[in-house]
Amino acid sequence: MKEFIRDFNRRVAEIQKYFELVDKIEQLGALSAKSIIFPSGEYIVDSDIKKILQSHCYLLLYNLVESSIRNGITAIHDVILVEQLTYKDLSPKIKRLCVVAER
Repeated sequence: MKEFIRDFNRRVAEIQKYFELVDKIEQLGALSAKSIIFPSGEYIVDSDIKKILQSHCYLLLYNLVESSIRNGITAIHDVILVEQLTYKDLSPKIKRLCVVAER
């Protein structure tokens, strides 16, 4: 379970870095410059690129939620298997989930 939490925190940090980049690119519109200078040359940031970057923010958040739920369920399943827990050993919340899943 600790690995699950470490992985989640790592992914959140990566997404935050991406959001910071998108925010800085968004700020270009308020400034007179509308380009980014790279060592290989200048890159013009147009409205289409901004829309694409913003849409990727939603995809990153969706993927974070989806993978976190999947990995959390897998972590719970692994603990049940490793510790050879029976239905009686489970917490009431997990028992309710098992009953709902069987319907």
